Amino acid sequence: MVRTQVVKAAVKNDAGWPRGPRGDIIFGHLRHLRRDRLGFLSSLARDYGDFVPLQFRGSPTVFLNDPVLIETMLFRRAADFSKSNLSGFFHPALRRLLLLDDANSWFEQRRLAQPALRPDRMPAYAETMVACAKRTCAGWVDSEVIDVAASMRRLTLDILARTLFDLDLAHIHAEAPAIFDAVLEDVGARAFNPIYLSFLPTGSNRRSRTRFQRAEALIDALIDDRRRRLDGRPDLLSALIRHRDENGRELSNDALKLTLIPLSFAGHETTSMALTWALHLLASHRDVQAAVHAELTERLAGEQAAHDDVSRLPYLGAVLHETLRLYPPIWGFGRQAVRDTELGPYRIPAGTTVFASQWVLQRDSRYFDRPLEFDPSRWSGGLAGRLPRCVFMPFGAGPRRCLGGTFAIVEAVLVLATVCARFRVAMIDSSKPELEPLITLRAKGLRLRVERRV
Repeated sequence: MVRTQVVKAAVKNDAGWPRGPRGDIIFGHLRHLRRDRLGFLSSLARDYGDFVPLQFRGSPTVFLNDPVLIETMLFRRAADFSKSNLSGFFHPALRRLLLLDDANSWFEQRRLAQPALRPDRMPAYAETMVACAKRTCAGWVDSEVIDVAASMRRLTLDILARTLFDLDLAHIHAEAPAIFDAVLEDVGARAFNPIYLSFLPTGSNRRSRTRFQRAEALIDALIDDRRRRLDGRPDLLSALIRHRDENGRELSNDALKLTLIPLSFAGHETTSMALTWALHLLASHRDVQAAVHAELTERLAGEQAAHDDVSRLPYLGAVLHETLRLYPPIWGFGRQAVRDTELGPYRIPAGTTVFASQWVLQRDSRYFDRPLEFDPSRWSGGLAGRLPRCVFMPFGAGPRRCLGGTFAIVEAVLVLATVCARFRVAMIDSSKPELEPLITLRAKGLRLRVERRV
């Protein structure tokens, strides 16, 4: 990693905190975070410990790398912290996508979406997941070099649309995957820009607005079409359209989008990145890939993977866990104190932003032997049960933990099982990906060769 230099003004505080690194007078440490996000956060933990004061845009900030203090923030003192107060750090469109401007709206949207993600719905979803994965594999040619990230994003968006919304986006709007992908890249690229002004009529801002308007228009068209053709469908989109509030009113398109947009953008993106990194690691470790193939041959015996097979493929599950440990799709998260509070021995004044990073915690030698090595076997001895509660948290933790975590695990295991039953993945000379920590941890430039097994 590139070690980030910090210069100029020292962090000052009157809360009895330890000294943090020096930062820029105007932007504090934001420019350093933007220049090398993962390297900067790793250097904080290495050089300053588990509680590191920082400064972003004049706001007091703490980088937290202690799982006990993180657990306190996310569970025991969850009411003292809000995600909505972080809205000033992000592109205004992202604030709305992630419900950051309303401290209470996330709970209502979670309540509306929860029935569609119950465990009893997973077996039916699993059939769709495998069918979509088989279609993706059918489009690959033996020894073809593929753009892994793009392929996995198209696949997971297809799965999400078909399972939760009963939509075939490829037939309804062929441009949909490209629109959603462009919006995600735009949001991710701007998220930590220290001088981003969305109201200026620049070419970049105009392109950004156009992308969001196209995405929103597409979703509006899909909602309007479903309103005309409900047909008793049981999917989430249809259920939301049939929903009535306590006054008997239906949800407006804007209200529906508060549930649909976060699921559409975040739901497929995180799983696609997990699959992308898993395939990269399998291609980089042929012995692990061979062990996966052996397990699939033994457990599936040539049959198509199904929901019950998720628990019958422990080694493949361990590969996924190890992938999520080394390359967590959500590499960091933050909360802001809405009132004066405490985390362990530290007083946290209202308005303080507290930031933590799965990337840093999950590569910490205090919790993982040989933390930078890819070793799925580490999970076979009950490691997950021995770890402190907030060390391994690829789907977050606390009340706002990702609602679709189970859905994502089932999807990732079944997609990997379907792909690996049919293909080997192999590195090519230029296939080393570049880490791109945008909203998710993207693998820029990853290309692999797919070699047919059967």
